[in-house]
Amino acid sequence: AKPKKDLSKIVFQADGQDIKCPLANLEDVYDIDSDGTSAFPPRLLNILPPQDWDRLLRLHLTWQKGEHSQSFYMLEATPEAKDDFLASIKMLCACARSLESEPE
Repeated sequence: AKPKKDLSKIVFQADGQDIKCPLANLEDVYDIDSDGTSAFPPRLLNILPPQDWDRLLRLHLTWQKGEHSQSFYMLEATPEAKDDFLASIKMLCACARSLESEPE
């Protein structure tokens, strides 16, 4: 039998650590093209060259039923990769939320 794939979470690697993110906890994904610079901390934009802003994403997560939230930031390799990631992650989150709300 084939192993069952778990599509309920995504794992990012940063500085040698895994960041496990349940897709249903991902509240929003921001990019400068759609959300403007106000969705990003000025400190980050000050250190990141403006020519890289079109590759920047902010993922906003809520943990423990809304008690704690945090954002993390990622820089994709190209603007096209950012757009592909954005479209894919939004679709996966919608699927995860619909599966989470289904009775077992």
